Amino acid sequence: KVEIEKSNFIGDSISSLGYPAGGALGFEKMWPVSQEGYTSTFSSCNCGFKKEAFEKYGLFDEDFPMAGGEDTLLADNICKKGGKIKYCPQAIVIHQARDNLFSFIKWQIKRGEGIYLFQKKVKSIKGRIKNRFWSIKNILLSYWFDWKILLIIPLLVLSLVCQQVGYYGAKKSDAAG
Repeated sequence: KVEIEKSNFIGDSISSLGYPAGGALGFEKMWPVSQEGYTSTFSSCNCGFKKEAFEKYGLFDEDFPMAGGEDTLLADNICKKGGKIKYCPQAIVIHQARDNLFSFIKWQIKRGEGIYLFQKKVKSIKGRIKNRFWSIKNILLSYWFDWKILLIIPLLVLSLVCQQVGYYGAKKSDAAG
C-alpha cells in the first residue's frame, strides 16, 4: 500500500488519479483484488520478493529505459507462468506527491513510452485498457463530490493526451531505429 503525503491542491488532485500504486485512491480501486487478496499486478515502489521468485519468474526487464511498465511486465510474466501476487495492505510506503503540472506532464509522457514498450513485448493490452476504464470510473465515483474533481477531470484528459504523446514518440523513435 502506498500513502501519499498531503500536498497542495494540484498535488492532492494528481495523487487522486491513483498513481503510484493506487495513490490517494487506493490500490483496490485501481486494480482488482480478489477476496483472498490476490491481484494481477504490483507497483515496484512497494513490493517484496523472495529470491526464488526472481529465479522462477525472471527479473525486471532492463529494456525499459525508465521506471514505468517494467513492473507491469514482470507481474504479467508471473501470472502467465502460474505465479500469484498477494496484495498486502499492511506493507505501507510513504510517497511524496507530485505537486506541479510540469512534473505531471513529464511523468505522463514517460508512462506513455513505457506503455509502448510494454505493448511491444506482450502484443495485446486490451485487458489493461479495460482495467483503465474501470479505474477511471472508480476515480470519478470516489471524488465526484470533492472539490478536487474540478482538477481531476482535466488531469485525466491531460494524462491520456500526454501518454499518447509518449507512446507515439517512442513508436516513432523505435521505427527510426
